[in-house]
Amino acid sequence: MATTLRADVDTPRGKGAAPTLGDLVTRAAATAPEAVAVTRPDVRVSFGQLAGAARAAMTSMASSSSIDDSTLTVALMMTVPGLAASGPSGLAATLASLRASAVVAAGA
Repeated sequence: MATTLRADVDTPRGKGAAPTLGDLVTRAAATAPEAVAVTRPDVRVSFGQLAGAARAAMTSMASSSSIDDSTLTVALMMTVPGLAASGPSGLAATLASLRASAVVAAGA
């Protein structure tokens, strides 16, 4: 089962719950597909590219019909060179930056 990354981890997902990062990326990809989702010294990934990679991972993993955190993490590892080597703190920083960018791009 996939874990859901959101600010209100103690609140069950449902009406009034904060959108998941996958929800935000999906909205951002629909609203502003060319907007930059992740920037690292060696790569820039747009929300459209990240959502496409997440959908590909979702298909490969036989995941749900929406982008969840597992597929989003796989997509990030596929599209952002060196992210896995940056360790947990690098992933956490990337996810925090991605969330902030997605909120802006999605207009959430």
